[in-house]
Amino acid sequence: MGNAAKVIQRISQIESEIIFWKIRRKLFNTIAGLVRRILAPVEAFVIRRYATEEAKYPPIFIIGAPRAGSTILYEYMTNYLDIMYINNFMCRFNKILYLASVASKIIFRGGQHNCFDSEHGATNGWNSPSECGGFWYRWFPRDKHFVDSDELDNIQISQIREVVVAIINKHNKPILFKNMNCGQRLRIIKNIFPNALFIYCKRDPLFTAQSIIESRERIHKNRQTWWSIMPREYDKLLKLDYCEQVVKQIYYIQKQIEKDADFFEKKQFIEIWYEDFCKLPKSIIEDIRSFLSQNGVSTGYRAEVAETKIRLSQQRRIDKQTYNRLSKLVESLDWGS
Repeated sequence: MGNAAKVIQRISQIESEIIFWKIRRKLFNTIAGLVRRILAPVEAFVIRRYATEEAKYPPIFIIGAPRAGSTILYEYMTNYLDIMYINNFMCRFNKILYLASVASKIIFRGGQHNCFDSEHGATNGWNSPSECGGFWYRWFPRDKHFVDSDELDNIQISQIREVVVAIINKHNKPILFKNMNCGQRLRIIKNIFPNALFIYCKRDPLFTAQSIIESRERIHKNRQTWWSIMPREYDKLLKLDYCEQVVKQIYYIQKQIEKDADFFEKKQFIEIWYEDFCKLPKSIIEDIRSFLSQNGVSTGYRAEVAETKIRLSQQRRIDKQTYNRLSKLVESLDWGS
């Protein structure tokens, strides 16, 4: 068989594999949809046993700007600390999240996921941690991310609280959420979970901005199209050029978090810098455990935290002109602490 024929044969095989996986995914989604519809009434009934009690632990939220190291922190915390989290399996059944958490415990037995790779927050593997936006979009709007304290009604607030409290109490463990939009929902989260704890991820804004531009290029194939979290000032930012957009996107996201943090006690927040975490992940995990402990949340280990240093990129990876403009824009703003 000639080289051309081999290439054609291989292309045909790849096309067949793609079709197979598409059919398999579609079949799974269909089955999952049927399961969700059948079990939804069961979910509503069984969570009452645990949701009517006071939560044994406050929920924990990882928040911050996009590309600030939140995903790798989430992966480390869920891999090494014995806490609850939404994995990819549970996310598939996010409309019956409580029952999915029970099934997940049976299937994975609380084992490590050992996943430290992701693509813009998305991980591979059923037990790997998920942002699971679908869970939150059951109640929160999709077309904006800033949500004020009065934008959900009492029924919606009760529904969110019941699901989360039931999971915490059923498994007798704190639950960790990493959905970055929640950083723009602190006012309503205060109404739902007044004792919630927050891990606020920060990174040098110059390199955060550079990474957001790279994400725009990978996802949208251009730098002009918006990507990720929309702060309260989103409509105004759309009128700016892309460099100013990304820098002020980070700026306003952080300013909103820091402003709304005043609704909570200072002890409910801890700041984690990506640069520090990359150098000393084990030490930062211990700092987080200490923070949780001071707030009445004790967390054991699934396994000892790896000493391996995470590669920290602090180099220019985009064209010099854009990089210099980002640098000047960052320097022109008051970032506070």
